[in-house]
Order: sequence, then C-alpha cells, then structure tokens
Amino acid sequence: MTVTLDDDLHRALRLKSDETRESLSDLVSEAVRVLLAEDLEDISDWHGRSDRHEGCSLIARHIAENVTDAAQRARLEGALKTISTPTGTAYEEFLKQLEADGTI
Repeated sequence: MTVTLDDDLHRALRLKSDETRESLSDLVSEAVRVLLAEDLEDISDWHGRSDRHEGCSLIARHIAENVTDAAQRARLEGALKTISTPTGTAYEEFLKQLEADGTI
C-alpha cells in the first residue's frame, strides 16, 4: 500500500524514525492503531451516554402523547427505535474484532 503524506509530516516522521530507530511503516501502523482505539473508545462512550437514552425517552413520550395518526406514529416509533438501539456499523464491529485480537 502507498500512503502519501504532506512534506512536513513526512519529514517529521523520518526524523522520528531516525531518533527511535523504528521504521516509517511501524510508526504509521502505531499511529493508526492509536486512532482506531480512540474511535472505539468514542463509540463506546456514545453508546453509554445516559442523556442519549433520556432524550429518546422524551421523544417517545412526545410521540405517544401528541401523534394521533397511527401510520405516522408507527413511522416515528420505528425511526426512534433505530436511533435508540445501539447497533454496530461494519466499522464498529471490525474495530471490536481488532481490539479482541489485540491489534488495537
């Protein structure tokens, strides 16, 4: 794979490689691991946020109290279920797999 970096980033990476005696590839791989681990942590934090669940509860109550059209209520409840149910994207699931196998 080829990665193109802007000149200043490439120079900084080369200098770090010289100082640490790590290859450019190892340094880039480690940086990507850190970035992916941060993403996984952010995703986990987002799923665990109580204000997200409280907001969904308020919306559900509003729907129940104010939407009289059954078809519209069903559509809104379906959309709310999609928002409030923590489902993993392919990216999220793959990050979890990478974490489980020790890659990140």
